[in-house]
Amino acid sequence: MKHFTILISFIFLTTAAHADDAAFKEFVTANDQYSSTLNLAVKRVFNIAYPQCDDTPIITKRVQQPLTPIMTQGDKSVLDDKVERHAKNEDEDIDTDPTTPIYGQWLERALVKACDKTSVINHLAVAYDETQPVILPLLNGKTRLDAIDQPLAEKAIMEQLNKSNTPCEAQPLIIDTDVIGYRTKDNKSVINTDMDNGWFEKWDIRACDTKYDANIAILPDPKLRFKYIVRLKPTA
Repeated sequence: MKHFTILISFIFLTTAAHADDAAFKEFVTANDQYSSTLNLAVKRVFNIAYPQCDDTPIITKRVQQPLTPIMTQGDKSVLDDKVERHAKNEDEDIDTDPTTPIYGQWLERALVKACDKTSVINHLAVAYDETQPVILPLLNGKTRLDAIDQPLAEKAIMEQLNKSNTPCEAQPLIIDTDVIGYRTKDNKSVINTDMDNGWFEKWDIRACDTKYDANIAILPDPKLRFKYIVRLKPTA
């Protein structure tokens, strides 16, 4: 995930925004180029996570979660500006597809099945000009961590791997993530209700030819947003 950490650090990810307009929904469901690119990315991630699976991954469901307001080319002022620029330069291509987002970020969550395995594959879609959105991989599974926090949790795992009896300096592959529960206000138990006092997750990872269960406590920290406490258990 290092290759896009710098990019997502500039992206506003803290407050979800609604994008229920018909243009955005039409784009994510009916734009062939976008759907093809996303499907290829999702299947590639699944194949990397489960290299022993020879079945073709099947995407059974897709859900979008807008992270910022999303503007499409259907915005009249944007189209008027493009038409005016095109009139001044007849050689300039003009794309008036009203559904293509030209600004905004959203999560793409895909439910994928193959070889009796079901996985949630997550990507970040970033639209910032008049071309197709950029699609970036995020952690698989149901982690509650925002994209901007995920590399810090991975760093905590790497530090713990380096402290093991057989130190491993490789970047861990995160196969799956899930939420265990939430910490109570008195810090004495784990419950199913978020008390704004941190939470616990279980990650399946692979590093240095070994699979691990990683139990992670994600605790509020006034200086760093979150503090990560990691416990690793080899499973294979």
